[in-house]
Amino acid sequence: MTSVLEAVQRIIDPARIVPAPVILSEEAETSRCKPIRVHSAAESWALRLQSDDHLRVLAALSKEHSVRRLPDYLVFSEPRVPAQRSEDVALNILVCELKSSATGAGEALAQVQLGKLLAEYLLRVAVHSVGESEIPKVWCCGLIASPEFPASMLTKGSTRPGKVEHPSQYDKLSKMRIYRSPGGGEIQLESFF
Repeated sequence: MTSVLEAVQRIIDPARIVPAPVILSEEAETSRCKPIRVHSAAESWALRLQSDDHLRVLAALSKEHSVRRLPDYLVFSEPRVPAQRSEDVALNILVCELKSSATGAGEALAQVQLGKLLAEYLLRVAVHSVGESEIPKVWCCGLIASPEFPASMLTKGSTRPGKVEHPSQYDKLSKMRIYRSPGGGEIQLESFF
């Protein structure tokens, strides 16, 4: 049986896949958000989205309500514990958006929300491509990184010594937890799931 991670990877253009270890970075050379290195104990890879990857049938709505603005990355990884039953998580997805300015960071929420929808679509296509009809359980969360977020936002975890916890909020619209990071440095992918 093909894993869910492999099924999704198989439907993506190989030229667009960023293999592990993933380095999250903005496209623009003038970017102020420092690259973030993603570490993962499990198998993982990322899809780097481009600014023109939206579906051509989508309307160019106002900037505030655009359905064309996608996030920078979708990072896919296997869960810590392999799924044994249908109610077990079969795939982790981190939707990432990097922003250089405070204004951009404020607009990033909509991009992360749309990124979750795109990830769910890719998952459905992947499952269909292997002849399955049931969508496996996924754990999806978002990450917005910007140098405008203060480094003092990071706290040491009280339950896990040495673990850095990024501040987060639960987004009711996308039904996922969205984390904020000042950018740069390294993140442990498993710490989000």
